[in-house]
Amino acid sequence: MTNAASPTVNRDGVIDFKEFQQAWTVSDVMAWLHEQGYGEYANNFRINDVDGNVLLDLTNEDLEDIGVMSVGKRKAILEQ
Repeated sequence: MTNAASPTVNRDGVIDFKEFQQAWTVSDVMAWLHEQGYGEYANNFRINDVDGNVLLDLTNEDLEDIGVMSVGKRKAILEQ
């Protein structure tokens, strides 16, 4: 990611990726989509201003609204 922030590691050595993802820009989300194999949706996410905060709150319905029509791909994106 282009983001200069790095993930936080708690006392147990567990990385808090949620906190890290919250800092992502729309460009970071687009890059992540490409890395995960969902690059065909990157422009849809850009048009809908999906940054890290929005990404973490997306629902199945949201994904359908922004053009991810495949149930399997929606489930996969939500599980990431």
